[in-house]
Order: sequence, then C-alpha cells, then structure tokens
Amino acid sequence: MENLLKVGNSYHEVVLLAIVAGLASHQGFRKYEPTISSFLGVFCFLQAIVFLKTIIISSFALKNLVSGALFVATFDVVYLTVLGLSIVLYRVYFHPLRRFPGPKLSRISKFVWFYRVRGGHFYKHVEEMHKMVLRES
Repeated sequence: MENLLKVGNSYHEVVLLAIVAGLASHQGFRKYEPTISSFLGVFCFLQAIVFLKTIIISSFALKNLVSGALFVATFDVVYLTVLGLSIVLYRVYFHPLRRFPGPKLSRISKFVWFYRVRGGHFYKHVEEMHKMVLRES
C-alpha cells in the first residue's frame, strides 16, 4: 500500500496520462462530432499505449502482464470519468446554447431524444414543445 502512495509511482503516471488524455479527447470530440468507431479507435489506441508502456519498461514476465492489465483498467476508469465529467461541465456551463430554454437532461445527453424517437411519436413531442401561444384581443 505504501508503494501506491509514493510520488513518482507508475499508477500516478497512468492517472495523470488518463486525465490529460480525457481532456484532450474532449477537445477533439468537441470540434469533430465523434462516431462510435472513432471513439473506440481512440480508446483502444490509448489502452494499447498504456499496456505497451508497462510491458516495454518492464520485462515480459507474467507478473508484469497482470500489472499492465491493472494499469489499463485504472486508465480506463479515470479516462472515462474525466471525459464524461468534462463533457457534462462543458454542456451545462460553457456551451454557446446554454442560455436557451429546454429540458435540463437534454443539455447533458441525447438519451431523451433517443427515448422519444424509439416510439415513433417524436413529431408529437416537437409539436407540443413548439406550440405557439396566441394572444387574442
């Protein structure tokens, strides 16, 4: 346990790499809307880098393969957490459309849209949201 808390530990390097990679990925995904294949490509590439870094620095013993897998798992958890949090914070506080009214959950993700589209009655929802309030005098 003491080795995990030492500064300069390999776990600290993996966590720092995951934080930087998560923030950099968000910047790239913000500019270019990601597809599932592009996200998985970036994600697998980063996993390979972390795993190969662990294997190349150390010898090819079974113990080092297990520690490499643990490094990759640590990287995955931290990377996905940082990426998710940065996307949510950006969409809620910094997005250019943040001042326009709308459902709060729709600002964060597209799950609400998928839920409404799946039933085939999305047009009713759009009509309901865009009803004009007419003033009669």
